[in-house]
Amino acid sequence: MQLFGLKQYLFSPTCINCGSFFCNDSLFCQPCFKTEMVKRIQLPRRSHLSNTRHFFLLEWHKTDSQLISQMVYRLKSDNSEAAWYFYANLLLENTNIKFQNYKALIPIPSAKKNSVHANLFAKEISRITGLPVLDILSKKTGAIEQKRRSAFDRENEVTISLKTQQVELFTKYIFVDDILTTGQSFLQSNRVVNDSNQNIIITLFYRAKAQ
Repeated sequence: MQLFGLKQYLFSPTCINCGSFFCNDSLFCQPCFKTEMVKRIQLPRRSHLSNTRHFFLLEWHKTDSQLISQMVYRLKSDNSEAAWYFYANLLLENTNIKFQNYKALIPIPSAKKNSVHANLFAKEISRITGLPVLDILSKKTGAIEQKRRSAFDRENEVTISLKTQQVELFTKYIFVDDILTTGQSFLQSNRVVNDSNQNIIITLFYRAKAQ
């Protein structure tokens, strides 16, 4: 077992769904993964973003609240690197992205200083695809968390900016985030990088919210 997998097992030894100790990199035991997760992964995946290609693995419905909430909590414990890699692999297996057509992966920043989950996800996608990760965006500190703000506020307040101006304007990028709700963080990120409709976004979860 690799070191990052051992750390995950020590901190998250039980299956999210049934509590079994036969937990693997998915954070579930094999029977629960087959019965609870495979059917969710096979659902049609289409988000509300228009003129943008958004690739995601799991749609977070209200009916999935408890199970997916537990999954998100485990992933955000910062001890679940093996799970990030597992789900990054699974997502990429279920997409037809031509990674050779893109320059780099750009993680979307969070307003919380200790939130590095988009970076973790981007890092695992980078391990699989070979694309470099460009940590070039920052989010205004003190900004209220997305889930606590209205859709109007998210759309009209500019909170994301470039750390550096050295960005190629006529290059295609892949933005990466852990969860997409309204999509405003992505739209702002895309705008400050090069405002191209050829950029795409990859997220592990899609939790639709009213615009």
